[in-house]
Amino acid sequence: MKFLKTISLCLLFIGINSCQRDDSPSELNSSQNNNRDPFIENYGNQITRTFMGRVFYSFDQPLKDAIVTIGNQFTFTDENGIYIIENANVYERFAYITAEKDGFFHSSRTVIPTIGINNVDIKCQSILLTEVTTSGIQETFENTNQGTKIMLPGEYSDENGNDYVGDVKVYISRIYSEYENLIPGMYYASDQNNEERFLRPFEIFRIELEGENGERLNISEGFDAEFEITVHQNNLEDAPSLIPLWHFDETAGYWKEENQASLVDGKYIVNVNKSGVLSCSTPSETASLCLNVVDQNGDPLENYTVSLSTTNYNLKNEHTNIDGQACGMIPTNESLTVNIHSFSYCDNYDTHNETIGSFNSDSEITIVVPSDSEIIKETVSGTFYSCNGNPVTDGYVLLKHSNNYDVYFFRQVTDGTFEYNITRCSVYSNFNILGYSNDELESTELNSYNYTTPETVIPDTYSCFQPEEYIIYQVDNHPQIRHDRYINSGLEGDNIYHFLNIHNNGAELSIGSTLDSLEGVHTTNDGLYFYIHFDNNGDSMGWSTEYYFEINITNVAYNIGEFTDGTFSGYYVDGAGINHTVSGEIHAIRDY
Repeated sequence: MKFLKTISLCLLFIGINSCQRDDSPSELNSSQNNNRDPFIENYGNQITRTFMGRVFYSFDQPLKDAIVTIGNQFTFTDENGIYIIENANVYERFAYITAEKDGFFHSSRTVIPTIGINNVDIKCQSILLTEVTTSGIQETFENTNQGTKIMLPGEYSDENGNDYVGDVKVYISRIYSEYENLIPGMYYASDQNNEERFLRPFEIFRIELEGENGERLNISEGFDAEFEITVHQNNLEDAPSLIPLWHFDETAGYWKEENQASLVDGKYIVNVNKSGVLSCSTPSETASLCLNVVDQNGDPLENYTVSLSTTNYNLKNEHTNIDGQACGMIPTNESLTVNIHSFSYCDNYDTHNETIGSFNSDSEITIVVPSDSEIIKETVSGTFYSCNGNPVTDGYVLLKHSNNYDVYFFRQVTDGTFEYNITRCSVYSNFNILGYSNDELESTELNSYNYTTPETVIPDTYSCFQPEEYIIYQVDNHPQIRHDRYINSGLEGDNIYHFLNIHNNGAELSIGSTLDSLEGVHTTNDGLYFYIHFDNNGDSMGWSTEYYFEINITNVAYNIGEFTDGTFSGYYVDGAGINHTVSGEIHAIRDY
């Protein structure tokens, strides 16, 4: 495991791959870099806060070596997608956290920082090519499944305004509001008068234009692309005939008003001239709201989901921190329904709901959650040692309820000890613990324990895990991917299957031999099954119909616990007609 401490950007002098598709971290956002952005006056005083969290992508898979940036500090995620940035310079009402990695779109969260440690997770979206066009050619692309259509003028320029000549990669995706983790920042915006606004999104979409060398492109000055998006039927009744168009500023961390979209035959039609994420949204006045969620004894409730809604707005969900606090921006002068529920895997069991507000200024209130027999309070503690027997002074411990990967508790370890004061759903009686020592770059095994309510003291834990099995593979000239966890390998009759599963939820790499002979070379022409989906570079075979692979099985595990060994190589053609090569190696323990 590789985990790097926070680094000051002013010390960075080497190139780093990022999902910005250039060779350095993106510019520091203007709001946290003390430049002259007048909107900064809305953020309050500058403060320092510690942030930790997880960067992930499709199927809840962790994203390793992503660059996470807050102000003038950044770090890299480890193999579990975990990052920690201590004492980051942010503002009382504004903290902008970005995640970048080659093969993924720029991703971010904007939050109101709370006292203590802020747990902020970020989801990245893989870059999947939509179409390819060429400068000088007017062309129209339509995706009927997503209800989008764009008419490109054929005139392009780079981000410095220089004319661009050559092929242009076009990426278009619709971002559905229910997938809020893919929506950048928060619904916090600056209108054309530089006034704070809260957005009610009707449609959100991403348009990215990229040159042959990976440079980001825009439509040339004096030209526009006409874009159409079909309004979702749930929004159509309230959709205004004219609606402001907003562009998310990836440097500043908030939305900015651009122009207007017109509603024609159930579609919003708008002229666009830049790459990025855009939204057809109506604005309202806004304020900040902090909720302190406690039980009947006044003890804080950690990692509870707080959902706020009004008649017209569904706000982004927030999660309470270790002190039970969750903060966010809200529309003013609106009565709010607050739903607080403990864990998504308890059948979305609503622990508590009530009506609050309205609010017309920044506010903080306390919500008392009544006791419930379905929710059990637990204390879990232990001591974490490095492999040489010394207490870990730079590391962390993850606790996850058994068979669930959506909810986790995260503790930084600085003196070898850790303690959780948490709640759990009554249907779950055990949990998993995984520890990481940054001192040794080692981890523990994934250990499972039963709760001994109300307090569970786990045995001493050591970071001595040495993986035995692995799958290594590489797509084109992208960085090599190595996995030594979550590999599911088996033998069914005369068929061998290798499934690389991250958190048992979606396969990254699946290989299957379906021939009578087990050893030797197997090809897709002979019945070999091979599939790659969303690896850490954003590569995907998708539903490619043109591919060829072969796998050479050099050793077969005829018994459970033995190893299967082999190598594989081949190619596939993606939806844009681009050929990709793949090669790799397997050393996997038979599980079934």
